[in-house]
Amino acid sequence: MVVSVGYNGLASGKDVSYDFWRNRDYRRKFMIHAEVNCLSLFKKGEAEMLATTLLPCSSCATLIASYGISKVVYMDVYERDTQALEIFDFYNIECIKYGN
Repeated sequence: MVVSVGYNGLASGKDVSYDFWRNRDYRRKFMIHAEVNCLSLFKKGEAEMLATTLLPCSSCATLIASYGISKVVYMDVYERDTQALEIFDFYNIECIKYGN
């Protein structure tokens, strides 16, 4: 059963101009990650697995650990931050790369 779905985005109600969306590097620091949006919709212990497109960043990995998630499935490595693998290992979170 799917408990929650999240996507990268801005805080609810934040309105920005079209130019904001054109500069990915600039907007990156303002984005709330999909994992954060997803986890905010349920309580600790209500989910066991999190599936993502990219390996979560280190900040999201620690948040995932705090929610008691025991398994993370991802498709591609997020090259900017691969520390999640070490964090998941530390917290005994099973981490599975799906696909290629």
